Amino acid sequence: MTGPRTAFRPRPSLALAADGTPWQQLAACRSISPTTMFPSNERDGRAVAAAKAFCAVCPVRDRCLAAALAEEDGHNRDRRSGIRGGLTSTERVRLAAAQRRATRQRSDGREPAPCGTAAAYERHIRNGEPVDDACRTARAAQRQANRKRSKAAAA
Repeated sequence: MTGPRTAFRPRPSLALAADGTPWQQLAACRSISPTTMFPSNERDGRAVAAAKAFCAVCPVRDRCLAAALAEEDGHNRDRRSGIRGGLTSTERVRLAAAQRRATRQRSDGREPAPCGTAAAYERHIRNGEPVDDACRTARAAQRQANRKRSKAAAA
């Protein structure tokens, strides 16, 4: 059974490191060619892995990711590029979408339907979330009940 996914939430972006240095000057990628961090094709696994290797050891990775998400907020996929904060542009789009879904409130102020209900199954599908077994079972039970009602009404 899969449970709800929790989005990675980077700490707020800080303009300066503790010693007063701008965080960008502490980035591991600062000493390499920009083409390493901005591969021409994100599907080039070798190039992406090389860029992510720098991010993996970077002391300011969380600040970089927070800055990337803030700068890219509201931009479409075509306006995002490169490996930033250890994520590709596609991964950052997905992360931002997951964060929006996690913080979204219902317009009528009610709590979303709890997992294990047919309504929660529909919510998972609508939001592109993984569907857990309890919601699948509830949806199947609802469909079976609807079929029985339809047959009874037709008879």
